[in-house]
Amino acid sequence: METVADLPPALDARTSIRGAKEHYCENCGNLIPSKLPNCPHCHAKQKSGLDKPSLILITLFFGVLGGHKFYLKRYGMGIFYFLFSWTGLTFIGMIIELIIYAATDAEKLREKHPEVNNLAPVIVIPVVGYAVFMIGILAAIAVPNFISYRMKAYDKAAQTAAHSAYYASQAYFAEKPEGAASVENLIQYGYSPTAGVKLVIDPNTYEELMIRAYHSNGKTMYTIDAYGQQSMMEKPRGYALPE
Repeated sequence: METVADLPPALDARTSIRGAKEHYCENCGNLIPSKLPNCPHCHAKQKSGLDKPSLILITLFFGVLGGHKFYLKRYGMGIFYFLFSWTGLTFIGMIIELIIYAATDAEKLREKHPEVNNLAPVIVIPVVGYAVFMIGILAAIAVPNFISYRMKAYDKAAQTAAHSAYYASQAYFAEKPEGAASVENLIQYGYSPTAGVKLVIDPNTYEELMIRAYHSNGKTMYTIDAYGQQSMMEKPRGYALPE
């Protein structure tokens, strides 16, 4: 008849009463603290066991983003939770799983999930991913608004240039009513060229004056006639005023 002394060390060690924060080394069978990375008896590396409080906290704070799925190494479901976190469905799933985890014995959870991730990727992956997701949404909103704002600024520059040229032409014709206005001589009467703005005066006489201006990056062309009447039209793509 075998005695305890005759049993292999692994089986002999398992006669000890296991505590809540202890587990049996899979290599030698001795009872060791769960948090030790290596067995103090045989020095074998230990698998990181599931910690129920950690699982509950991760599910509570990061469950909507799939943090608990990453912790349990269920990466496919973690990505699913993350992608659909904005729908509200993952919140319902998180609540249900939180109740299940809280009601399930810690040992059963460890048996069901023998391997878990450490806390760093559990927190970093969903948080960084969510940050990238939010940055993408903000960029999708901000970039078009920025482009629209710049377009308005370009068009405003063209409109201002057209008005400036018109007022300069009136000063020019006051001295030379029979003259022919040009960009060059209007500069002498107060017109200041604007970078990127194309300005053409044609016809350029006092009674038939026609000033047209647009910005090379804008979308609107402004026209002012001899009577100061302004009109505007969308600039055709690739359009260029004659020199």
